[in-house]
Amino acid sequence: MRNINKDCSISEYPGQLVIASKLISIVNQIVEAGKALIARKKKASADARLNVYYKNRMKKQKHQNTINQMPLEMKLRMGFHRS
Repeated sequence: MRNINKDCSISEYPGQLVIASKLISIVNQIVEAGKALIARKKKASADARLNVYYKNRMKKQKHQNTINQMPLEMKLRMGFHRS
């Protein structure tokens, strides 16, 4: 009887390990995907804020003749260049 019980408990243990390791890897993938999503959202938000900053700066400089004007590439990219 003892041998049968030991065999059953030993044979079930590796199966549980395989399932646990698969669950751990799935959870790790979910966590990594969440981190990547948050990083993309933060980068998009930062880019949007930077674009708003540059657009506001260009609007201020549009009617002024300042020394520190933006380069032509930036004006073209923001759509404020007048030919």
